Amino acid sequence: ARVRSPAKAFDLTGTTLCLTNKCRVAVNEYLNKRLAPADHVMIQAKANRRAAKTPQDMRIWPGIILMGALTDSKEIKNAMRYKVLDISPTSVKLAQVNDKDKEIGEPFELTQDAVGEKLLLSHAITYDSSQARTIYGPLRLLQTDHKMMTLRRLIVGLGRAPEGCFVQID
Repeated sequence: ARVRSPAKAFDLTGTTLCLTNKCRVAVNEYLNKRLAPADHVMIQAKANRRAAKTPQDMRIWPGIILMGALTDSKEIKNAMRYKVLDISPTSVKLAQVNDKDKEIGEPFELTQDAVGEKLLLSHAITYDSSQARTIYGPLRLLQTDHKMMTLRRLIVGLGRAPEGCFVQID
């Protein structure tokens, strides 16, 4: 698979699948810094940073896609995707989006603290959390030589892209 779909430059603008949460956090941090425009807003994480799906510090801007880290009683659902529409000094306007980035439902607002607590960066996600999702555009599969990588996880990763020409294996 690596020979047929080799990885290109690391600065992938699509989605990266990682096996471990440590890798997910590192890739998210790197790509978030690299892709953030000059007028981004820095959001501080508001949870225990050692937990697996704990949010991390992030730079946000209108258009970035974030992912729900937990389900609350109102707007946020675990693993659902949310697009930042607008940022004010105290709040962030969001809309839920589907896998093709089309808005679903009505926009809503969260405080910046709530964004730092309830949402994750989505530049990189784990193989396990990508199940039942279609990932359009470039897709990089990382950690394919990790001791915990299985054929099942590789098949899950390969099955996320509707077009094989967008898959890179590292």
